[in-house]
Amino acid sequence: MGACASKVREWKDETEQDEEVGAAPPAKAQLPRDGPPLPPRPQASLPSEMMFRHSQEEGLANIVRHPRIQPFQGGAAGFADYQPLRLLGRGGSGQTWLCKEGDTGKLYALKMQSRPIPRSAVRLAASEISIQAATGVSSVHSTHIKEAMLTPAHLILVLDYEAGGSAAEYVAQRIPLVGRDDLIVTEDMARLLFKQLVEGLEHLHGNHVAHRDVKLDNTLLDGETLPTVKLCDFQFAKYWGAPTLTRTKTHLGTAVYMAPELLENRQTHDSYDPVEVDVWAAGIWLVCLLCGAYPFDNRPDVDDRTAELQILQQERQGPWWASRQVRHYAAQFSPDLFDLTSRILHLDPRKRIRLEDIAAHPWMQKPLPPELESAWQRVRHAQMHLERRLSMLTPDEGLVHERNSRVVELVREAAAPLADWPATHARMTQACRASSLVDCSSEGVVRIKMQPEAVAKRLSERAVALLDTSPPGTPSRFSLPLQHIASDGSLAALGNASAEASSASLSAMAGPDSSDGGGSSGSGAPAAPPAADEPLRHLSPFVAASEGVIGPF
Repeated sequence: MGACASKVREWKDETEQDEEVGAAPPAKAQLPRDGPPLPPRPQASLPSEMMFRHSQEEGLANIVRHPRIQPFQGGAAGFADYQPLRLLGRGGSGQTWLCKEGDTGKLYALKMQSRPIPRSAVRLAASEISIQAATGVSSVHSTHIKEAMLTPAHLILVLDYEAGGSAAEYVAQRIPLVGRDDLIVTEDMARLLFKQLVEGLEHLHGNHVAHRDVKLDNTLLDGETLPTVKLCDFQFAKYWGAPTLTRTKTHLGTAVYMAPELLENRQTHDSYDPVEVDVWAAGIWLVCLLCGAYPFDNRPDVDDRTAELQILQQERQGPWWASRQVRHYAAQFSPDLFDLTSRILHLDPRKRIRLEDIAAHPWMQKPLPPELESAWQRVRHAQMHLERRLSMLTPDEGLVHERNSRVVELVREAAAPLADWPATHARMTQACRASSLVDCSSEGVVRIKMQPEAVAKRLSERAVALLDTSPPGTPSRFSLPLQHIASDGSLAALGNASAEASSASLSAMAGPDSSDGGGSSGSGAPAAPPAADEPLRHLSPFVAASEGVIGPF
């Protein structure tokens, strides 16, 4: 969306000033060798052009940035399982609708892409689904995906609904509640939210995933008064299996959040580190959260290439705090916040602060007020509860690989001509008849289960019947719980003689579902332990199980 009309006057004034002094952008960015830890404080002066700080609507129009897309007509999903309620938002690849599940009445956010999707988007769409399923399950700071669906009209991701909306909406809602000269939120509130964003990025980076499109639009809030921050929209996410594969040359992202090395990449095609790009975007996120404006911005209603050139020129000409959009508000930052922001928005990626150093910075370590500290501890407790639940699940690598392969097939079919869908659906129904992950029972709809329970190791019914020592007539819900299966697939944790006596013959009785690697290995033998230098040794199990399928892209 473009900014308000007053922003045009702002750009006109700047252009006239440039023409008077004969200013011209340098041919190449001159990155400083080093900068002072704490640059000079800007003078407080609010420009009259900051009209978008007058209302929630104008503020949201200025904050939300995404590519133009074709409108979604009517809201009809093409299937009866979910009832569309209202449009939640638009993104670069489709629209997101709030829907109610017919059987349970539970609310979900359905991200819909009209078919046929561009063939150029197949790789990104498949990567988005698989990466979100692998990484989102183990963090409260990522949105969780329930299933992926293909209907006659759409490719659909069924996601948990976050009632608080996006962080961009949160900032816009705050604008009428604060003075035009004031920060959008207090530094304490900004610290609570930014700590969560940093934790979410640390989780991704620790699992060899860079988001590459961190922005207020792509962070959701859970609806609490003091909300939990959740990253969403993993379409541009990059996974790497080894440190040597970290760097990339792919040019993507949202212009106002792009680091200078990424903006230069359009012309030079040089590689960049997406982790460092995420750090820069997090700094822009923090500034906009506090100021309601971007330190480097483009003129309204220009194409993407022009917008990037305008932003790159601004980044070359001066530091973030000198920008007329934010200098009035930056003057109100505490010294520690000003120092942290300047270290994050360092032009030279080699001197930019690292994510782990952000978490250790004095501003981040400053104690929160009691109410905000309680909210922070609530988030930490939710993360511990999630990790405890996942510790009871051991991913079956065979099922994980089958699911991700089915996702690739599903997305490829989403790009095929619509006229081929009836025959394709019949073929997929036949091929997936024996799969526990794919449901083709609804007419014209294929759905793939994406929750972690769907790809966890399980015992065959025969093995459970032979090992179950419950008295006759015990209800089936008291059968062997999943948490009694050890991480190596053994039954030693059961603690009874029957289990110990039967564990030696488990692989013969349990069938392919219980062997390491699922039904794909063919041998039934446990997988060899990873080598000492195995790069995946510290990854989340559900990410490690996806190696070779979700990346590297």
